[in-house]
Amino acid sequence: MKTYQKTTTVQAEQFDGSKKMIDKYGIRIFDLVSNPVLKSEEPKFYLPNGVSPELVFDSSEIKIGDWIATDNNGKVWPVSDEDFKNDFHEIKKRRILDKIGSGE
Repeated sequence: MKTYQKTTTVQAEQFDGSKKMIDKYGIRIFDLVSNPVLKSEEPKFYLPNGVSPELVFDSSEIKIGDWIATDNNGKVWPVSDEDFKNDFHEIKKRRILDKIGSGE
């Protein structure tokens, strides 16, 4: 068996619970008002997986501080802050331009 590393780039932003991000990604919110079965007063956020965004079972829970990653095909998924810090690193535009300019 061989080992492979995925090399695609993604766009990502850290979820802050703001209305702007909730609207941008179509995030669903469940709280004690909308779902009295919840045990906590903290709302739960769900990021649609794209097939049926109105259905919770077709969504992934996302917490404030998690990251929302988007690949080149427009697929969107949540990544925990810990996993994001371990698995992703920022590509600095300046570094790329420097390499192009130096002929690397």
